[in-house]
Order: sequence, then C-alpha cells, then structure tokens
Amino acid sequence: MKFIGHVLAFLLATVLALSVSSWVLDHTLWNAKYVESRAEQAGLYPSLATALPKAFAAADPEAGASGLTNLNPSLIKDQATTLLPAFIEHLHNAGPAPTLDLAALAKAFGQPAPEGATTQTITLGDADARITGLSQNLHTAGQYAPLGALALILLIAGVMRTRRFPTLARAAIETAVALGFAAGLFWLLPSFILQALNKPTLTPIRDAVSPFASALCHGIASQFGIAALVFVAAALALWFVHGATRLKAKFTREPKAPKMPPPAAGSGRL
Repeated sequence: MKFIGHVLAFLLATVLALSVSSWVLDHTLWNAKYVESRAEQAGLYPSLATALPKAFAAADPEAGASGLTNLNPSLIKDQATTLLPAFIEHLHNAGPAPTLDLAALAKAFGQPAPEGATTQTITLGDADARITGLSQNLHTAGQYAPLGALALILLIAGVMRTRRFPTLARAAIETAVALGFAAGLFWLLPSFILQALNKPTLTPIRDAVSPFASALCHGIASQFGIAALVFVAAALALWFVHGATRLKAKFTREPKAPKMPPPAAGSGRL
C-alpha cells in the first residue's frame, strides 16, 4: 500500500506541475501585454535606440551610424508592439511566422532600402520547431491536467483511506520541488541567453537587452516561486490535518458496553 501511495503521489505531482506551469507561462511568457510591460519597466526601447547605432557602427565601420544617431524610441516600440503578438502566436499556437518589412524599417531609420529581398521572416532558426512543439505540448497537457489531478485526488481519497492525507502531502511537496526547479531555471536563464550575444558587434545589443531579459525571466521565476510556496503550505496543512486526525483517534475513548441487568430472583429453573 505504501508503494502505491508513492506512485499516486508522483502522478498527482506531475499533473499538478504541468497544470501550474502551463498557467504561469500562458500569463507571462506567452502574454504579449506582460512582455511589453516588462520592456517598458526595463527601459528597453530607449536602450535599443542608443545601442542600435553602436551595433551598426561596429558591424560596418566604414558606413558608420550617421543615419541612426537620432533614433526615436517610439519607432522601435511601434515595431515591437506590432511584431510581438504575432511572434508569440507563432511560437505558442503554431501560427504563421511574422514578417518584417525591411524597406519600411530602413526608411523609418533614415537608411537606403536594402538590396534583394525586402521582407524578413522572424523565427528562431533551428530552435523554432522545437520550441513551438514544446509550447504546444505543454499547453495541451495544461488543459487536461486539472481533470487528471481531480481524478487522482479522488482515487487517493478512496484507495489510501488512513494514508490519504500523507499521500496528498507528499504530492504537494513533490509539486513544490518541481516548481522550485522551474523557478531556478528561469532565474538563471538570462545569463545563458546573453552568452549567445557575447560578440564584439553584438555587445551594445546585449547591454541593452540585459535588463529586459532579467526583468522578464525573474518575473516568471517569481511566479513559479510563489506557486511552490503555496504547495509547501498545502503540504504542511495536510500533515497537520493528518496528525490531528490521529491524535483525536488516540484519545477518543471507545464507548462502554451497556451493563446487563442481573437476573430476577426465582427465575432459575429447578
């Protein structure tokens, strides 16, 4: 019975972690308004307005950055707010990848129109298909996970009987551990992302997006951390209920059997 409890607790923790992870990501990473608010708080657009001319000059010293010295942050913000929802829809729901009008962008930045193709599809390259598939799978699992969690809770309550509270508490602790791991992963994620921009020509861009990446990922990590603490509290409450139930059973006296009346005198037979 104890082994069955461990298995049921692990299954319940898995579906709970999937459900919470899907909910957190849907309201943070896959929410354009949340991402845009983090960009505003981190001052991303003014930083990029300063960093882009430096990156352009580093990539093409001969041309310099004369045409980009007075970039307006609102131009960058307009492009971001237009492309970001479509890009999130592409990654999260396998929608079409957004395209950037290079000719219009060059005109807005005071640069000549580029030669060749005038549009650029925005994707994540080789990682695009993997991230899209992972996002869709997690979203689908998150939709059905609450029903699975409810079914497992009812199964534990019916099968484990006196061990139902410890089993549920174990599941809550295991869920908290999984969510805590996710919180740590997102907290460290900016350092891994910024390492990809560790090139001389991309250093200005890295410095500009670093506060935004930290604000975005740390905000998501905080959401996972709060969820982990909620499940820790739930586990403690379940253990408390289990302990209180056992204590009550220990000190509850069994009802005494009723005394039988003595036989009446003369009732015996000779």
